[in-house]
Formats: sequence, C-alpha cells, structure tokens
Amino acid sequence: MERILGIDPGSLITGWGIIDYDNNRISHVDNGGIFTRQKAFHQRLREIHEGLKEVLEEYKPTIVSMEQVFVSKNAQSALKLGQARGVALITVLNKDLTVHEYAPTKIKQIVTGKGRADKEQVARMVQTLLGLPEPAQVDASDALAAAITYALQPDVSEQTNELLALASKSKRKRSSRRKSRAKDAAALVAKCSS
Repeated sequence: MERILGIDPGSLITGWGIIDYDNNRISHVDNGGIFTRQKAFHQRLREIHEGLKEVLEEYKPTIVSMEQVFVSKNAQSALKLGQARGVALITVLNKDLTVHEYAPTKIKQIVTGKGRADKEQVARMVQTLLGLPEPAQVDASDALAAAITYALQPDVSEQTNELLALASKSKRKRSSRRKSRAKDAAALVAKCSS
C-alpha cells in the first residue's frame, strides 16, 4: 500500500490531501488546507512549512504528488507561488520522500477525462472518485486530484519493462531464425559439395 500526499501550494492557502492506494483501489484518508494568517510574506512561508511538517508527521505518506509550475501573467503572483512551492518541496524532501510532478492539464485529464476542465469539475470528480459526502475545499480538492493522478496514471516504469521484455523476446526470435537459416545454408552447401 502507498500513502500519497497531494499538495497544492499557495501563499494564502496550501491545500493538502492524503489518499491510500492499494491493488488499484484508492481511498480517502484526510484533506485540508494550511491557511496563512500572517501579513509578512516570510512568516506565511514559515506557516506553510510548519503546517506541512505536521501533516507529514501525522499521516506518514510514502509518496508526494504536486502540480508543476505554470506560467502566470502576473510576475509578483508567480514569484510568491514559486516560493510557497519551494517551501513545500524542501519540507517533503527533508523527509526523504519522492516527489512526482504533473502538468495541470495532465491532472485534469486523469481525474476528469478533460485536460481543460475547470476547478468545479475537478472538485466534483474528486468527490465522486473518493466517495466524499461533499466536495473538498478547492485547494484541498486540487491536492487530492494531484494524489489521484499519481495513483491512476499508467505506471511508466512497468510499461517500459514490458516493452523491453518484448524487444528482448523479439531479438531472441530473430537470432534463433538467423541460426536456423545458417544451419540450413550450411547443410545445403554440404549437400552440394558431396
């Protein structure tokens, strides 16, 4: 079983969501948000760090899943988001956790079937997939969507291993056919020589 922590970093609200993934089944564990109260930005970053440390200590996830950075038209907002994201990353990396990152369109595609789904569609689908009585808070819902994406995406390493096995099998067949043709040719040469 894997316990997956999804994180949706933000300078005002950092959403988090925990799911368990076992034998192709996902189940909701908990979700919430770290609501920063401080006016000073560096103090908000500290609150994000402390809040995520508490989540890590309480739920002990084995994997972390986050949305990749997207380009914002507002440079100031992008910088603040980048700093909040950096704090989230260093907090989980200090626990030696593996972080998987996905493009926003990939998360939406995996969770809703549409790469351009809006936040409300994502929240409703997260609610349905996890059997929640009501949609989670928007940032927590986005974090759960990131966690679900890790669980439901095709296992790339498994697919790569399958492809390598097929290629190896095909190579062995070709080699076997070459050896067989070489034997046939040698037999024909021997027959013609006699």
